[in-house]
Amino acid sequence: METYCKLDIVEFGGRFRTEMDRRVVKEAMLNCVERACARAKIPWDDCDPESVGDDILIMAPESIPRGAFVGEFPRALVAELRNHNDGRQRGEQMKLRLALYAGERGEDGAVENGKIYVERLLNVPEFKKKLAKSSGLLGMILSDHFYHEVVRKSSEYEPGAYREISFKVKETGGTAWIRVPGHELHAMPFSRLRDMLGRRVGGFSV
Repeated sequence: METYCKLDIVEFGGRFRTEMDRRVVKEAMLNCVERACARAKIPWDDCDPESVGDDILIMAPESIPRGAFVGEFPRALVAELRNHNDGRQRGEQMKLRLALYAGERGEDGAVENGKIYVERLLNVPEFKKKLAKSSGLLGMILSDHFYHEVVRKSSEYEPGAYREISFKVKETGGTAWIRVPGHELHAMPFSRLRDMLGRRVGGFSV
């Protein structure tokens, strides 16, 4: 399955930003994401990246492990964002939203459907509100399938740090999983996580 990863800048169009600020953060976002990919061993040139406005869309082929996008990549990206924001005025600082979905490229319309789905995930109101209230620099939202097929299968990806939500954006709806790394939301109860994984799990923020 191909991984669809889309990111955008929180409050990109905010009145506190000048046009120069927007140019700065757009360039910085691209640099931060590319460096985070390198640190996570995600080959940038293989990911068919698209940059439009304040969005970056990465379409990673099946040869790139999906776990990289919920493991080292978000950790590296938070570090890159922290380094960028340090000492800068508000207009040049940024925090990002990140959406993840997996789909088959070979199916008719699959690429377009994947692009639409990650776009809808980025615009889930509850997700946007939770990140806006947090001091975290990165908010993550995953499709239900991505969470169950990738995250919950390995303690390395901290499945207990995600919160399950229901959403509907236009005609797209269902279940999604959200997280703000380092600023964990109300995670699922430990007993439920243990039942899901079928074994004891330690070290989660619950």
